[in-house]
Amino acid sequence: MKNTICYAFLIGLLMLQVACDRPSKHNKTPSIATPNTIPNSKNLSQEQVLLNNVDARLLQVKTFQSQAQISVKTPDINQSLSADIRLQSGQKIWAALYTDFGIRIEVGRLLITPDSVQVINRFQKQYYAEKINYLQQLLGYPLTFADLEAIILGHRLNLPQTSDTLHTKHLSGTIIELSHRSNNMPTNTQIDTTQYQIQQIKLDDLFNDRQVQQKLSNYQIISNKNFATQRQITFTSQQKDYRATLLFADPQLNSKLEFPLVISKNDERIK
Repeated sequence: MKNTICYAFLIGLLMLQVACDRPSKHNKTPSIATPNTIPNSKNLSQEQVLLNNVDARLLQVKTFQSQAQISVKTPDINQSLSADIRLQSGQKIWAALYTDFGIRIEVGRLLITPDSVQVINRFQKQYYAEKINYLQQLLGYPLTFADLEAIILGHRLNLPQTSDTLHTKHLSGTIIELSHRSNNMPTNTQIDTTQYQIQQIKLDDLFNDRQVQQKLSNYQIISNKNFATQRQITFTSQQKDYRATLLFADPQLNSKLEFPLVISKNDERIK
């Protein structure tokens, strides 16, 4: 049940974590012609202008709260849960997870800080306290608190800070694809340039023979920033096949939040 609680929360958010590392600025790829759909300024490349416009519309918060529906299917789990997710930037990520048996029942809570993970299993009256590297052990990917926060807020692009390693391709209408390859990890990111919203990210991890794809949709404009309320994530490899859907509802920004994680004296600590 510990893994079920963590998987239900983490897999729905973290399939893109194999794409976390910022690529190197070496191994430049040649630029290609792009359509004149992106405004240019100060002699920047069209790739750089596109990056700047996407970055300028990313959600920036002190605190974040949202209700969510998380559906996860793995070789071991086929689970749908609802969740209350709360975040204090740079400090805490908290979630309470619920199942519905006619009435809403809390099945667990977790609290993640930059150096720790705590999980309460309500059903089995157990709790777990682990170091942050437990997340890497669970999912098999390098993972930090900052990565988690970025994925919740929709920041993680797996794109370099500059356009040196990028080239673009016009797909259709206002959709442009940014692609690059670094360390045997070709990545394709589709962006709608109408509002500079990310539509899809696909990563091929050639070294580990696995692929991750995330589709983002149902955007809300919150304080003039983009936030995708629906995420569909698939992860495939020779050994595993993960699928997850994450639906956010009623996101709230910069309100005063609490992060309760009360451990009962009857809860047994499991190592």
